[in-house]
Amino acid sequence: MSGGLNQVVKFPSEQSQFDTSGSKNNIDFVLPGGAVYDLSRSYIAVTVDARSSTAAGVEFLTKNFLNMGASMDGVAADSVTTVHLPTAAAIVKNCHMSSQNFGKISDIRRVDKYAFTKSLYSKTFEDDRNDVGAFNPRVVENSDMAGNMNEYNTYGTELSRYKTHDVRIPLKDLMPYCRSIHDGNKHGSTRLHTEINFDQFGNSTVAITGAIHAPRTSSTEENDLRGIRDLNAFLAITVNTATPDLQRTLITLARYGSTVGQPFFVGQQLTITANYTPPGAAAEAVLGTTRTIVEIKQNADDSLSLVLDADIPTTTALATGGVIAAGTVADLVVDVAKGTLNITNVELVTELVQDPAPKGPVTYDTVLSEEDTYPALNSMTRNYSIPPMCKNFYVMFFKSNGVVSDDQHLESYRVTIDNVEQSQSTVNLGSPEHFDNVMRTYANGGGELYNLTEKYFTCAAHAEADIKGRRGNMICYPTQFLNREQKMTLQLQASAGQNLTGRVILYYDVVRSV
Repeated sequence: MSGGLNQVVKFPSEQSQFDTSGSKNNIDFVLPGGAVYDLSRSYIAVTVDARSSTAAGVEFLTKNFLNMGASMDGVAADSVTTVHLPTAAAIVKNCHMSSQNFGKISDIRRVDKYAFTKSLYSKTFEDDRNDVGAFNPRVVENSDMAGNMNEYNTYGTELSRYKTHDVRIPLKDLMPYCRSIHDGNKHGSTRLHTEINFDQFGNSTVAITGAIHAPRTSSTEENDLRGIRDLNAFLAITVNTATPDLQRTLITLARYGSTVGQPFFVGQQLTITANYTPPGAAAEAVLGTTRTIVEIKQNADDSLSLVLDADIPTTTALATGGVIAAGTVADLVVDVAKGTLNITNVELVTELVQDPAPKGPVTYDTVLSEEDTYPALNSMTRNYSIPPMCKNFYVMFFKSNGVVSDDQHLESYRVTIDNVEQSQSTVNLGSPEHFDNVMRTYANGGGELYNLTEKYFTCAAHAEADIKGRRGNMICYPTQFLNREQKMTLQLQASAGQNLTGRVILYYDVVRSV
């Protein structure tokens, strides 16, 4: 290739104010004509500033991350059920692209469901871990210190802090057309319209409670050997007022090979649960006054010393010879509704290509969709028309009204196109033949295939069921590439005694040229 390096440019959205009220979800960009753009390396950057506060509205630092609430799978989001988004394109509900000279290029409804479901197959878990522009993190993969809204300092004395985060929405995840070069000389001015689900944005918190971070084995001895006793527990302290730091330092029961991935950070506010026994007196519970971690040290046995900003609070003054019994700590209680979540900026980041664009017509893929409802019975049979020039089709389901595609009771399916059976017999979800259909679809231009687990994950839960993931799937088939409509019959069968949800959405990969 000739030419120099591509130039990165940014275009602000035509809207200048954004919020989560639901009245400002439409975002528009204009790519000027006269330039060539590499849309495959372009993305929409949504800058978010999310913070937490106490019930009284006082801001404090905690482990928080973004969520899309019940719009994902019908379950209200909290620190346990927040759904991890494998692609940030799942926050975009609808998108449309048109140019001055050629009119509509692509127009996709419910792109959030399309992008979310296809990314379950096209992204590896390693992709998730390395995505710096992710909407929210896989906390379960990184213990407790995940979160892209915070800069955590887990060693020393430097204070942790909140930071803004750019959620990056790759254009190629929104519409297949954006996997290619876009010639503004041919198209003229080009408009990209998106409807982003700002009204669903939420702010969740991860707490270091024993319920979430309890040991995963039943053997205390094994937990001791593995160093994974309760992560929020600390050892007993014998008071010595001649050594002031002793009464303000908690030594963790758990042991860590490093300070990376442990659940504590400098600036973290804790409440302490323990008993204090003064010399010659009865035991009493320590006070509920919060204390802030001002320094974290790693000890020779890999435990941590958490240095607090003041002595452990007690009713009776601490005295030499008194004993603070082993206890636990917990994050300051969070009232998420009191937290702030501001969308400070939205812009389109793209690359100007120095080499000229290919001459002649450009062939590209776009996506058509249709939504259908039917009686919520044990089985259904419906007829659909596959549009001309279609390569693949996908059937996705509604879990509640959310983005996740899953009919929890669906057991098997059968597809006929122009009276020709597409499989040897009824296909069971999760069967080898089902996965063969997925592989043939992706091989037929459906995108890159890296993952066949058909699982989506929550952000914070450490329960075994959530570590294994929750089911998210689709039905898909390649089709004959014909310049005419094809008639398709879809049969769905639920498990015995159960009913289907009564709602599907179909997507068609269709070839166009400009």
